[in-house]
Amino acid sequence: VPNGIVAIGQYSLYGCEGLKELSLPDTLEVIEDGAFWGCVGLTTVTIPEGVTSLGTYSFYRCSNLTTVDLPKSLRNVGSYCFVMCQKLPYNIQSLGL
Repeated sequence: VPNGIVAIGQYSLYGCEGLKELSLPDTLEVIEDGAFWGCVGLTTVTIPEGVTSLGTYSFYRCSNLTTVDLPKSLRNVGSYCFVMCQKLPYNIQSLGL
């Protein structure tokens, strides 16, 4: 994802099963609904400081995701954001964001 991007649009990478690595720019502020739904190749995601919102279903069915680093700036995690991410060791939606 190129530097300067402030939002990753709804369902923009939906079903990109071959996506294995994700480099998000420091300019990013929002990951919209379903942006990475079904990206089963992803294993680790680092969401940069400055991101305030993860949309509904944004990482839904990323079934090989084992690590997610969340920024302190995060204020909203949408419904079902990390559902069907069976390899995550915790339920992110229970963090009280």
